[in-house]
Amino acid sequence: MASTEEYALLCLENPLLDIQGQGQAPLRPDEAMLEHYGVKANDAILAEEKHMGLYEDLLQNRDAKLLAVGGAGGAEGGGVV
Repeated sequence: MASTEEYALLCLENPLLDIQGQGQAPLRPDEAMLEHYGVKANDAILAEEKHMGLYEDLLQNRDAKLLAVGGAGGAEGGGVV
């Protein structure tokens, strides 16, 4: 049976998850941490196995925020997870 409800916006997607590690020293990522995980400041990467520890490091030690992003996430406003 078809729904009779109307929606102002319907978003279907395969969302991406961004992690932003930002803050004042000593919380902000430093050069040693970036080098340890093989990444550059202000860069975007597709994570590989060598980057898996970076997620936990950012979340536990760097005051990181998780952000749901992607086409539909941007359209509906996205936000911090």
